[in-house]
Amino acid sequence: MRSHSSQNPKSDRTQISNDKIKKIQDNPPMTTTLVKPSQFLPEGICIKHINNLMLFKFTDKLGERMQELLDKNKLNTLTPEEAIELEAIGELDDIFSYINAAVATQDHAHS
Repeated sequence: MRSHSSQNPKSDRTQISNDKIKKIQDNPPMTTTLVKPSQFLPEGICIKHINNLMLFKFTDKLGERMQELLDKNKLNTLTPEEAIELEAIGELDDIFSYINAAVATQDHAHS
């Protein structure tokens, strides 16, 4: 003969759900703010004529901001938001470095 437990399965599920809610409240998931590199496009990027090439460059304002963030990074004083901003600016720098290199290579091949 089976003995009947005094606990009911629905009550167990409710307790598990309550435990999960309590765990989430005590340890909320880390929220990450995404900074899209494209947000810097209109004001942060310009096209300059350099050595007969039209190349993408950071404006002085964005270049100075990147340097400020790099300096803070060296000192380990970046806030999490600044670290995300620096990562986005760095990604944009990588993209435009690649495009500029491709433009220069193509121009050199046609010279």
